[in-house]
Amino acid sequence: MPQLGAAGPSRASQLADGGSATTSKLSGPNKIPQLTNVAPSVFVPFSDDVTKDTGDGPRDRVQRLRRILESVDCQRDGVKENLLFLFQREKTRIMQESLEQELESGQGEFKPGLEPREVDWMIGNMAAKAQPGFDYNIKHMPYPEQSRPVLPPTATIRDKAAANMLHLIEAGIQELTGYDAHMGEIKRYYIGCLDKELERLEVVGMRPEERPQRVAQAQM
Repeated sequence: MPQLGAAGPSRASQLADGGSATTSKLSGPNKIPQLTNVAPSVFVPFSDDVTKDTGDGPRDRVQRLRRILESVDCQRDGVKENLLFLFQREKTRIMQESLEQELESGQGEFKPGLEPREVDWMIGNMAAKAQPGFDYNIKHMPYPEQSRPVLPPTATIRDKAAANMLHLIEAGIQELTGYDAHMGEIKRYYIGCLDKELERLEVVGMRPEERPQRVAQAQM
């Protein structure tokens, strides 16, 4: 797994104050630290005030399991929001530092582009007819190697920025999908516990002569 992350605010909406690159040299408190670990993303604020006794706590196992399932959803959404914030902040850092390095090196603005006729020629050169009966659907997209990109010494500042941005996107997708799968397993476990408890209560409420038949149906 890629090593990413640094502590940050728990709400992605705070990106509004730092979403674009700046042309001034960044240092001190304005400099964004590099993302090295995403562990702080697991800290999500409580949705309820735990210091107050509201008197509406779970009264039985069914209510308790349903509360657990609600908290699993809340935790999953909060952590994913935190992860997105960290990745967005790292993207901003890459853009800011690259722009700063360009200004310091005196390269100025670089606006590569192609003539429209050259674009048409390139697209036409790559065009090909589809093979009849061939399935072009992607069944599985393997994760790319998540080590830091190794670039040649001649790589430009923008080459390095593009490689770092691509690595950030790939690592971010892997972190998000991995966490979602992890929380999915936890949720399935508690759903199973809830189903078993509801089934147990159903059997308890039956007449004695009905219970063996119901238990036998559940074991089939």
